[in-house]
Amino acid sequence: MPVIVIAPHDFIFEKTASNMQEVLARGGRIVLVTDAKGAAKAGVKAEGPCWCCPRCRRP
Repeated sequence: MPVIVIAPHDFIFEKTASNMQEVLARGGRIVLVTDAKGAAKAGVKAEGPCWCCPRCRRP
């Protein structure tokens, strides 16, 4: 069962990443919506297409 996670890199990102690890440990799939810093910190590799809204990017 896929789990959709919306996790920008912020003050609770580490807890969210821990929860994602639990989902993976139980054989779940994750659809992660995050920013570039969050993706790098989570160490994720995209398995499919990724989209980014230019208006959502922060300088």
